[in-house]
Amino acid sequence: MILNPSFLIGWALALFLVNEVVAQFIAWLNRRSAVRSWAVHGWLALPAIAVVLAPLVADFGSGALVAAQPVLVRAVVAVVCTMVSQAALWAEVFMLTGLILDGLRGGMPDRNMVVGNSKSGMLKGAVYSGIFMGLLQLIGILVSLQFVQEAYQRVPYALLAVAGALSFPLLKTIIESFDGSNSFIKRAALAYRKPELYARGLVVGLVVATALGMGLPTRDTGLRLGFGAVAGLLVYAGVSLIRDLVLGLRRRGEIKSGRLYFVDACMGAFIGAALAFYFDANQIPIVLTKFHLYTSFGMSPDALITACDSVRTTRPDEFRLLLNNWGYIKLTSVCGGTKMLLNEAIIGVSVWGIAAWLFAINRAFMQAGFDRSWKPVKRISSAAGMVDLAEGTIRVMRWGLWMSPVIFSFLRPMGTPTWYNQDGAIRTLFATVNSIFMSDQAFNVWSLGVFGWILVYGGFRILIFIDHMGLRVATL
Repeated sequence: MILNPSFLIGWALALFLVNEVVAQFIAWLNRRSAVRSWAVHGWLALPAIAVVLAPLVADFGSGALVAAQPVLVRAVVAVVCTMVSQAALWAEVFMLTGLILDGLRGGMPDRNMVVGNSKSGMLKGAVYSGIFMGLLQLIGILVSLQFVQEAYQRVPYALLAVAGALSFPLLKTIIESFDGSNSFIKRAALAYRKPELYARGLVVGLVVATALGMGLPTRDTGLRLGFGAVAGLLVYAGVSLIRDLVLGLRRRGEIKSGRLYFVDACMGAFIGAALAFYFDANQIPIVLTKFHLYTSFGMSPDALITACDSVRTTRPDEFRLLLNNWGYIKLTSVCGGTKMLLNEAIIGVSVWGIAAWLFAINRAFMQAGFDRSWKPVKRISSAAGMVDLAEGTIRVMRWGLWMSPVIFSFLRPMGTPTWYNQDGAIRTLFATVNSIFMSDQAFNVWSLGVFGWILVYGGFRILIFIDHMGLRVATL
């Protein structure tokens, strides 16, 4: 996509002015003085310029020119362009939010503050997006190889067992990543030194092969839930018990308390049942379609949007900033996976920024529950509590950068109302009670009526949004 240079300059100038306003406000708030260093002004301008150029880099990594290259070249270019474009976006977001975080602690915007936050975001964005896109490209290449397809036809259990064993440590590292976590590379290296993770992955691979062999995604919900619960129990409690038995025989450990295995069993059964419920015959095609779009090149924007609409996932070229209803924003068009990932990150950090304060408030109430004390809640009304609230809000806002592709890829659209697919904790409670005492037809009428109220009444939509984001999503 070719954009007008004046358009790019205008957006870069606008972002630079936003950065300047925030920096000057923080400086005035803490020292009653202005930022006058030309070096600081330059470092405030650099992320703004980079993030405006990021869509051009992403367009190149997704475009027809790259699509015409050999498979390996195409994959490498996609990963590099993804890392560069995401690094620019993350640098701007971390720099801007970092100014606020450090300013709340009394910091003065200087070169170290601006560069430090920009560098932190740049590195995290490059590493996360590089790993994400690299894995997608690697999987795409592997599944397209003829000998891999033949191996799956001949020995599916062995192939999936090996794949599970090799990927489980990496998946565990990815799941445990968050803003502020230690180096991803170091944590991944540590995970790959733990034999038990290979064992858990091996069991997962065998379970997946068994599920596919028996056509589990097409089976009844009850059977899927039971199968997933047993599988999760084996992966967690089963492997933990075998690990401790082996260590005991080698005089390097002993059998643990039954409570630990019980906790492992409960956690494994819950996760296994949830995954088996989620990946049914309707959801798997949606996930596969998203995988195809992330690894696509040179698609026409209309074709990509049609593919998104066909699986009822969020369009990567537009969004509504406020409660999916107000504040329409049009993004540049998408022709492949690199650009789609960038647009989704922009959507995520923008939309999550609206709901982030709900997460922060919910955290105080949950902390009060764990501590059995109202002090965390009472603290919110104090100056220190407001600082904590602002810090929590910003950290949650940053999650949108990397959580949005995950959410957009695994959303589960359901055409039939049930007690568990309602937006919000309070709404789900009402739906659960109604599903027990109402007939199926009456429950459907009630569910559709509530949905109609959300569409018609803005105030009710806001209440459902607070219920959903503040009580349900934030708690999960």
